[in-house]
Amino acid sequence: MRISPLVICASLFALAACTQQAAEPAKPPVDIGAEQSAISAIIAQMADEAKNKDAAKAASHYTADGVTLMSGFPPTKGPDAIGALYKQMAADPKFALTMTSETPVVSSSGDMAYVVGHYSATMTNPKTKKAVTDNGAFVDVYLKQADGGWKLAVDANVPNVSAIPVVAPAAPSASPSAAPSAKPK
Repeated sequence: MRISPLVICASLFALAACTQQAAEPAKPPVDIGAEQSAISAIIAQMADEAKNKDAAKAASHYTADGVTLMSGFPPTKGPDAIGALYKQMAADPKFALTMTSETPVVSSSGDMAYVVGHYSATMTNPKTKKAVTDNGAFVDVYLKQADGGWKLAVDANVPNVSAIPVVAPAAPSASPSAAPSAKPK
């Protein structure tokens, strides 16, 4: 008995169709409002931890390779190093930190977010031994974790105090020599 090549091809196509893997199930839509609320809760919790000078808990909100960039300190990477920095800051009897933030912006995929806000940090100046306050803005970048929670990947602070004087831009020149010629050629 001879099997036709057409039957063999049809059988191979049928077999291939049966062995194809099922398509990935569609991911449910991201509840942006719920994610914003979760991140806002972390920010409020970190503000309480700063107020209570709980450096270990505050540092626990960072990813394993998270970085904090604070004025007056070198870039600090990882929860252990960030915790040590926070512990040093919290040891200052004059240390105080307040933060206010805008609504977190969550990516449409729900795996990354950022927050912009303002801070006020008071610490002792090591030279004068007097309290100084650093006011500024911050940008925090959060990453969604495998457990569904959020952790800080980057915490960047920008103080309002500038060592560079602000110079107003020069007014445009109104002299006739600076204006382009309107004469036809």
